Amino acid sequence: MVKKLKEENIEINGVNFCPHTPDDNCDCRKPLPKMILDFTKYFQIDLENSWLIGDKESDIKAGLSAGIKNNILVRSGHEIDEENSQASYVRDSVFDCIGLIN
Repeated sequence: MVKKLKEENIEINGVNFCPHTPDDNCDCRKPLPKMILDFTKYFQIDLENSWLIGDKESDIKAGLSAGIKNNILVRSGHEIDEENSQASYVRDSVFDCIGLIN
């Protein structure tokens, strides 16, 4: 993913993931915001003015818990419960988010 984005002149400063299963009860698995908050230690991130794009409601909840007010839930082929989502916006794909983020 990082290589493909670099080919489009998009630089990714870091990648993080949770290697645990739900049964591990770790503190880094979404919807907990630990991974997002950890990035604020390494990068000067203004969470209040940031955008989070995710394809699961747990992504949106993690963003909100971290203080990210602008959240976009992308369908990406998933069935989602739009009416009960806490997302600011719902779009079909990441490509459809371009007009929202300035």
